Amino acid sequence: MSNYQKSLKSILILILATFMFIPFACEQTIDPLQDEELIKISQQLYEKATKKSRVNGDVNVKFIAKWDETEVIDIKNGGRIVTVPLQSLSKVTYSNEISFSRKLVVEFDKRMNIKNSEILEIVGTPDFIKNNKKLIIENRNENDIKDFEGGIITSDINYTVHEGKAFSKGKKNDTAKIANEG
Repeated sequence: MSNYQKSLKSILILILATFMFIPFACEQTIDPLQDEELIKISQQLYEKATKKSRVNGDVNVKFIAKWDETEVIDIKNGGRIVTVPLQSLSKVTYSNEISFSRKLVVEFDKRMNIKNSEILEIVGTPDFIKNNKKLIIENRNENDIKDFEGGIITSDINYTVHEGKAFSKGKKNDTAKIANEG
């Protein structure tokens, strides 16, 4: 093989290798350093919603967002979900056998555009909720959540209830209603 053929072969291999890696290089991924930006956007969205809920000059805020406990979750579609615990202004006591979790959930697509924002309330056993938080949040709109025994109430960001679902053995239970689905 001549030097010319070797050079041509090397160039062709280099071109082929370059084109093989272009799709990976062009795929947009969200840098973990952007978590702060996603949290800031979520905070502005929530603050804007609570400002709209003012009644006669008084703030009609039902919850305090615990921004210092915010989590950012990577989801299977390439997007991210920001979850912020919401603390009720009234004192509520729950059984040790039941866990109740209320979160502001802001979902972003992989281009950092807001896809959805809502308040999610989850009722179930403490261990299941603690150990399967991502599973529940990521599948909140599905009718199956593996092994989940409990309920999910979805409200808009102004706390208008949209849907309530009860789950038994991981399947949505159509015979039980946990929220008024007007």
